[in-house]
Formats: sequence, structure tokens, C-alpha cells
Amino acid sequence: MALRGCCGLLKYLVVLVNLICWLAGLLMLVLATWLIVNPQLLFRQQDSQFYLLLYTLLAIGSIMFIVGFLGCTGACRESQCMLVLFFCFLLLLLVAQIAAGAWAYTHEDRLDALIEDKVMNTVKKEYTADEAQAVTFDNVQKMLECCGAKNAADWALSSYNQKNPDGGYEIMISSSIESYRVPPSCCLPELSPDECDRATQLKGPIFSQLKTSIYTDGCAMKIVQWKEENKSTLALICVAIVSLELMGLLFSIVLCCAIRSIDRYKA
Repeated sequence: MALRGCCGLLKYLVVLVNLICWLAGLLMLVLATWLIVNPQLLFRQQDSQFYLLLYTLLAIGSIMFIVGFLGCTGACRESQCMLVLFFCFLLLLLVAQIAAGAWAYTHEDRLDALIEDKVMNTVKKEYTADEAQAVTFDNVQKMLECCGAKNAADWALSSYNQKNPDGGYEIMISSSIESYRVPPSCCLPELSPDECDRATQLKGPIFSQLKTSIYTDGCAMKIVQWKEENKSTLALICVAIVSLELMGLLFSIVLCCAIRSIDRYKA
């Protein structure tokens, strides 16, 4: 059978919406897989909550991939069975996304604390333990123009300076004459290699010296700040996705009813 007129237009709208859904699902699958296997990921420590988030993203991407396939195929073949399956899967996906969004909104403080803990752990322990993470964190410091987790003094008792990361910050304060180094990625970009080498050699609290030579803001604060600045953009993207899925639900039901009506008319 061939749908015509408004029903034919609706059929191609369903195909278009589901093609977008299929591509979005494929993108999420690729992104989640890359985050899981990427050796240069900054936060790839064995954290159950982080990996739970990644596998949730992988599951949502898989469902969106299946939903997009069912919607496109069901609309093209004008199959009521596939359109009903598409509706059920899409409704399940929509409920899961709304629940995940509500959890993220209500646990925003925990997310900020998790970011700070992970950045601090990278500075204190992981920077010298994994070359790939060192390269990644160097790029983060350059891109966000930051140094350390809270500030550059975090490097004083880190493994980068052959110190015990669990030794406590008080030791550094009580021994203000003790010198320590920060990575070259903390240097301002306009410094020459020689100037950067001198600037990364610090003694005692950093705030009394070399303020114009290295970054003094912490990376944890910068990451959280970036998240806050782009919160409205992320919210708009989420609203657009939900709106697209609601359109898919509505169009699929109307199209399914139209196909059933034509079948009854022919019978």
C-alpha cells in the first residue's frame, strides 16, 4: 500500500525524525565506547559511579539505535507491528532520559565534588603514574588556563615532586623554604622555554611570587565553571531531544492509525 496526501507527508516526517534518532544513537554508542576504552581519559580511575554513567550512556545509545531502525523501517514498510515496537521502545527511552536528567539535576553538588576529587587525585597520584593521563591533564591545564586542582600549590606534595600525596598540606606550609616544581603546562603561553623553566620552580606559597608567569586558578574550579557557563546550552539540547522524541511518539501513533484505517477500508 502507499500512503498519500497528509499521511504520506507524515510517513516521511517519521522517517526523518527516526533517521536523526538513529544517528544520535550511533554517536552515543561511539562516544561511550571511546570513553570506556580510551587510555588518555582523565577520569578513567576505577570509579563505580563514573563507569555506571558510561554504561548507562552506552545502553541509551543502543536503545536509540534500535528505536531509530524500527521507526525508519516501520514507516518505510508501513508496518504496524514495527511502529508499535518503535513507540514502546521510544516511550521507555524517554522515561529513562527524564529520570536520568532529574537525577543529574538533584545530585549536581555530588557531581561537582566528584570532579574536584578526580582532579585532585590526578594531580597528587596519577600524573606521574600514567604518561597518557599526564598528556591529557597538560592539555586540560593549557586549554582551561589553570594549574593544579585548587591552585598550583597542590603540586607541592604530589608524586610529581617525589612527595607522599597523603602527607598533608600542612607540611608544605610549615616548611615554606622548601621548593617544588609545577608542570610546564602551567606556564603562560607567551613565556619562552627558559622563562617557563624558571617560573615552574617555586618556593613556599605561590601567591607571593610569579603571579604573572603561571596560572594560579585551579582546574577543578575551571571545569565546574565551564559546566555552569554551558548549563543553558546543555539544557536546550536536552529539551530539543525530548521534543524530537515526543514528535516521534505522536507521529508514529497517527501513522499507525492511518495504516490501520487504510487496511480496514481495503478489507
